[in-house]
Amino acid sequence: MTPRRILILLAVAVVVVGAALWLASAHAPSSTATGAKVLPTLSGSINSVTELHVVAAGGKDAVTLKRDERHWRIAERDGYPADAAKLRKLLLALSELEIVEDKTANPENYARLGVEDPAKADASSVRVDLVGLEKPASLIVGKSAGGDSSYVRVPDAKTSRQAKPMLSVERDPRQWLDRAIVDIGQDRVQSVRIGPAGGKAYEIARENRRQADFAVANLPRGKSLSSSSAANHVAGALASLSLDDVRRAPAAGDASAADWTSNLDSAEFHLFDGTTLKVAGRKDGDKHLIQLSSAFDEAQHRRFVEAAPAVSGTAPAGGATPPVAGTRPGASETAPPLGAAATPTPDAIAAADAAKTAAKDAGPVAAEAQPARSEAAMLEAARQAASAAGARVEGWVYEIPAYKYETLFQPLDDLLSKP
Repeated sequence: MTPRRILILLAVAVVVVGAALWLASAHAPSSTATGAKVLPTLSGSINSVTELHVVAAGGKDAVTLKRDERHWRIAERDGYPADAAKLRKLLLALSELEIVEDKTANPENYARLGVEDPAKADASSVRVDLVGLEKPASLIVGKSAGGDSSYVRVPDAKTSRQAKPMLSVERDPRQWLDRAIVDIGQDRVQSVRIGPAGGKAYEIARENRRQADFAVANLPRGKSLSSSSAANHVAGALASLSLDDVRRAPAAGDASAADWTSNLDSAEFHLFDGTTLKVAGRKDGDKHLIQLSSAFDEAQHRRFVEAAPAVSGTAPAGGATPPVAGTRPGASETAPPLGAAATPTPDAIAAADAAKTAAKDAGPVAAEAQPARSEAAMLEAARQAASAAGARVEGWVYEIPAYKYETLFQPLDDLLSKP
């Protein structure tokens, strides 16, 4: 073989090898350093997000969350407040999302990882769209990759990735609801009047806060309670009351409004602080629905108000914690309002933690005695709490668990001794 032929063969070999390397690099996923952020523009900017959209199969907006001055709200539930803690957990996870390794860049293989375009009718993926950032961000979230990671893909990118932490994105609006309705322990309740739609109305009450058990007024002749505490759980029916779903209450002119005018179960809770909470209920198939309204009874408040002692920064003998100004012994009327409080902001949490630390460092000397609040101030505080709670719960139809419904409207016969 001549030197010329050898040179020609070597040149051809170099061309073939170069072409093969180019084709391989063109079809292989791009190399990205492990630990790099998937959404670098989101890092440190989650408080700038004003909207979050969850897009599911068929390109449908499954969940739309929007932020106003006080709450995140769910468009698919008429603007009802969302679970802000759950939303923040997702935003933090998205901002911290780090690449474990690159995966397929072949669109034919996307479905295996669940990172196909959710515009497809049979897509198993979801896309999260974030609005409010300087540059809007989106991410397609696929299947779990096992352990603490998921498969993801930025919509405009060909390469899919395994990234951690693992993401869980609910596509059902109900899963984003702030489930707390009210939380009223029986210690705050003075009396309750129950009116089952198909039974006899009755009332339970106690004379003061120190009375442990609720008595039933005007028991039928020859009847008695099954135990001295038989009615107590009825008084506690509003403790940790949560929803399964929610919708706007029908307007007066709507056809469905007639369902809330007759043959309803009813319960009326009177609190020691003067708040009255009325609950109307009805069953719709297997759903248990209630509406709530709130009022304030000044006479009730004045009847049960007790003077609040002054507060000193030094704990009483025996190590007991001193009462807080504005509270009354054995009572919690200045404790949480009827409605669940809005989720505190990170700034508020940090400020509260700083205040606790400062008080602890300062010691008892810095905490000088505080005067007890006047009855007028206590009255106004209770009135405002009832008003704020009413504003939160009124105008909604809540679907609640069946067991909670049955406790709210329990028939009198269930409390009585059996022959």
